[in-house]
Amino acid sequence: MFLEILFSIFLGIFFGTITGLIPGIHPNTVFALMIAATLASQSVSINPLSMIVFIISFSVTNT
Repeated sequence: MFLEILFSIFLGIFFGTITGLIPGIHPNTVFALMIAATLASQSVSINPLSMIVFIISFSVTNT
């Protein structure tokens, strides 16, 4: 559980940095793709807490 949250933090920091540096990639695009991928792959269970941690770290890094 702890490693999953830590991985979500680092992944959010990475994607927040990428979307902050590359013009044209908006955070809403990443969130839409993430939610669509989660809903499309019902066999993979993603912890909602990990998704929340990813979104928060992504948003803080992007600003």
